[in-house]
Amino acid sequence: MEFNLVTDNWIRVYSNGTKEVSLSEFFKHAHEYEVLVGDSRQQDLSTLRFLLAIVQRVYAGESAKNLLKLGKFDDRVQDYLNEYKNQFDMFGETPFYQVTKETYNKYADDKFKIKKEGKQTGTVDVKQLNRNISESNNSPALFSSATESHKNDITMPELVRWLIAYQNCTAVTDKSKAVLGYQVKVSTGWLYKIDPVYLSGSNLFETLILNFTEESIPQKPTWEWDINDYVAQIDKAPDNVAQLYTLLSRLIYIDWSNDKPTILATGLPMPENISDPMAMQNKDKKGNEYTRTRNLNQLHDYVAFELDKVFELPIFNTLKNIDYKDRIISIINNNYINNGNAPSQLPVASIFEELKFNSNLFYERKNEMLAVSAITAEVINAYRTLLYNAQKTSYHSLNKKKLDRMSDEFKDKVFEIVDNWLWNPTNMYRFADEIELLALNEMSDEVEEKITSDDLKRMEIEDEPMPILKATEVYGYTIRKTLIFC
Repeated sequence: MEFNLVTDNWIRVYSNGTKEVSLSEFFKHAHEYEVLVGDSRQQDLSTLRFLLAIVQRVYAGESAKNLLKLGKFDDRVQDYLNEYKNQFDMFGETPFYQVTKETYNKYADDKFKIKKEGKQTGTVDVKQLNRNISESNNSPALFSSATESHKNDITMPELVRWLIAYQNCTAVTDKSKAVLGYQVKVSTGWLYKIDPVYLSGSNLFETLILNFTEESIPQKPTWEWDINDYVAQIDKAPDNVAQLYTLLSRLIYIDWSNDKPTILATGLPMPENISDPMAMQNKDKKGNEYTRTRNLNQLHDYVAFELDKVFELPIFNTLKNIDYKDRIISIINNNYINNGNAPSQLPVASIFEELKFNSNLFYERKNEMLAVSAITAEVINAYRTLLYNAQKTSYHSLNKKKLDRMSDEFKDKVFEIVDNWLWNPTNMYRFADEIELLALNEMSDEVEEKITSDDLKRMEIEDEPMPILKATEVYGYTIRKTLIFC
């Protein structure tokens, strides 16, 4: 069998229809392709970071401004792909994103080493590699995207795409972990540990340049490493973006003896204190920044409400320093969400938020973008406080599930207004009118119209947390005060 990522088609792109192209073809025509259209949007992000690693390696030390002027990738990328073609071979002596049988057995625990006969342990089914299914034999997926008889079917292009995604978004169901001379804590894939935000431009050439990180230090993606040297330093944080975007979470060996892939994986640890250009940050109570992740309770949290944090990401320094005016641009927040179960952490949901706008808005009305974001965040907090006080007054207890559901529904409605404003930015007065109308209508529909005679009687009790009428009065005042500066 033969398959080389440089010459064989596997990257799915859209340009007047969907087609698969090779690495060589992709970099020749990236300026003609609109977007990646793989098997999932989250897989596309893994593929984008892989492609970015190549761009970072080839154009290390250059500025995004100069690269954008090229209009398309030049022959330097083709020269690099030809030089390292063997490292992109799925079946060569250094198989892509895999290790040889000898290397696998060197690091695998005795009971998980590759056997000549008998039942093999430590295998990963295709249906587990495929993040649209993410099913182990012990935990069948209830709503799978494939029928039972086809869950382990996969084409070679699909395998390549999911192999890249799996290294980025691995769960921790693997029983095997590498023997490295110290206690190894098997990690999820790095991308799975962050809340990533990136930019999308008018075509894939521009998208890659918009997310390019200007670094003068040498770039070294994982395929350029001797595997033993790579494993020896696996606990150290990468000092270059190309290595970061190609971090391996598993040593994988694929056996093709039956013309179908038998995948074996042994877990690797993940370095600490990694700084990722796409990673959103939060602050703890002491003001210390940390890389944040999302959980299932945060599916309706939108970066649209925290553009102040988004604009601190390195990509916006790039955007500020290049001439990218009068173009359509998107801020994208995209990733898998795990099940919250520490021993498995299988992906069970996904987020994909796209804020599309004309780039002139960033250059000419950035302060208004920040104001829109900050105002909506305050309005959402005020609405949740109103719901909290209304519930406590009416029931003397808190129904958190109902509170979360109503808050999420309100967030979705607010997000729609923000999203529409970014695409068609009216003046701030009109934006304020829309937000005020929504906020006051929601108060009327969800709180005022549901006040009962019992609620009114309870208002006379001194130990009430806040009478409903007072809560609505405070809410209305907060909304108007928040919007008065628009």
